[in-house]
Amino acid sequence: MNYRTKELTAAAARSLLAEPELAELVVVDNASDDGSADYLRRALDDARVQVVESSENLGFGQGVNLGAARTTAPLLMLLNSDAELVAGSLGRLADELRAAPRLGVAAPLILGHDGRAQVDAFGVFPSYAAFALRTNRRPPDRLEPDWVSGVAMAVRRTAFDEVGGFDPAFWMYLEDVDLCRRLSDAGWGIRRCTSAVVLHLGQASAWSSAQRERQYHDSLLVYLERGSYPHWQVRGFGLAHRGWQRWRHRAGQA
Repeated sequence: MNYRTKELTAAAARSLLAEPELAELVVVDNASDDGSADYLRRALDDARVQVVESSENLGFGQGVNLGAARTTAPLLMLLNSDAELVAGSLGRLADELRAAPRLGVAAPLILGHDGRAQVDAFGVFPSYAAFALRTNRRPPDRLEPDWVSGVAMAVRRTAFDEVGGFDPAFWMYLEDVDLCRRLSDAGWGIRRCTSAVVLHLGQASAWSSAQRERQYHDSLLVYLERGSYPHWQVRGFGLAHRGWQRWRHRAGQA
C-alpha cells in the first residue's frame, strides 16, 4: 500500500521479493498524485510485481481489498509501506498457516525502530471496560490474542474471502481489529508467530497527532456500532472519549 511514500514502499516490496516463497506482489497506489506509481514500476522491475493505481485514496482496508482482488494466491501477506520483512519470515508464516487448517491469520513479531517489540501490535477486542481500565494499552503477551496489527499479517485467502475482506466503513484505524473479530466469529483462529519478524519504521503517516486521534475516534465508534452496542451507549461513549482526547492533546501542548 502506497500513499506518497514511494521510497519506503519500494523498500518494503523488496523485502518481500527477496523471499523465495513469494509468487506475486501487488502494490496499490492510493492516488498519490506524485509520480509514485511510475517510480514503483521502475524501482520494482520484476515479473512478479503488479502496480495498481486507485483513482482515489481508499484508505488502508479498501486499498488492501483492491490489491487482494488482483491476485489468486491462497495466502495473502499484508505489509505496511513503512515496514520490512526480515529474511525467512514469509516461509515461517506460511508454514504456520499450512499446519493449522482453521488458522485464519498468522502475524509476525513486530519490532519498532528501537528494536523493541511493539506492544500495540496485538491485543484484546475493544470494549468500554477495556478503555475505562486502560487494559487496551497493556495487552497480555500471548500467542493467540484477539487481534493482530495490519502492519504485517499473513491471511488465509479462503478466510479473507469468507468474511468479505476489510470493512469499507473503516477508512483508517481498527480495520485490522474488525477483520480479526469477524474472522474469530466465523471460527477462524488468530495467532502470533514470533519466529517471523518485521521491522516497523513508523514513518509513513504525515498526519498530525490531532488528526490521527480524530480518525481513531471515528473508527472506534464505527467498531462499537458494528459490535451491536446500543446507539445511545456508543454516542455517550463517543462524547466522553472525544473529550478525553482533547484534554490529552491540550495537556501535551502545555
